[in-house]
Amino acid sequence: MNLIVWRGTKKIGGSCLEVSSATTRIIIDIGEVLPEIAVVKQRPRALPDAPGLFGRGDRKIDAILVSHGHGDHLGLIDLVDTEIPVFIGEKALKIYNLTAQFTGRKPIANPIKYLQSGQGFKIGDFTIVPYIVDHSGFDAYAFLLEQGGKTLVYTGDFRFHGRKQKATEYFVNSLPDVIDVLLIEGTMLSRTQEK
Repeated sequence: MNLIVWRGTKKIGGSCLEVSSATTRIIIDIGEVLPEIAVVKQRPRALPDAPGLFGRGDRKIDAILVSHGHGDHLGLIDLVDTEIPVFIGEKALKIYNLTAQFTGRKPIANPIKYLQSGQGFKIGDFTIVPYIVDHSGFDAYAFLLEQGGKTLVYTGDFRFHGRKQKATEYFVNSLPDVIDVLLIEGTMLSRTQEK
């Protein structure tokens, strides 16, 4: 299992990761970089350099996993190659497509597969289990990926204090004892007064 963090390590927003094997490529989240307060809205949309994601390059991408519908995780979905299947929560897709009508974005035109919490599925030689988690963005998921005897967990954005707190607890309690790679979102790390 190989991992490339295309974007999202140096600032909050713009999350885009790739996990791959010799035969399979999966993108996790395709977020837009959050604008700085002083930046003018007319700026060009910055794209991650993942070959094949936007129709450039000949390296096929097998799927895009979307953790939730916030722009910093899904904001570039209207620009990706429309032949790449998108795995997303059913409600998150409905919210995105409805919002697109009012924001000038295109609805998602890709083949869609709905995520169901705790129900695993295969993409190439990866096994993926999505888990619904508590977050301010409705229909948010974390992912457990397994391939070649290795395990990767991507939390997406999550919390333990909202109305779906028990969902996050279930996710954490369902994880295997050994995890090779743990990728945790850290949007609250700068708030030093909070636990």
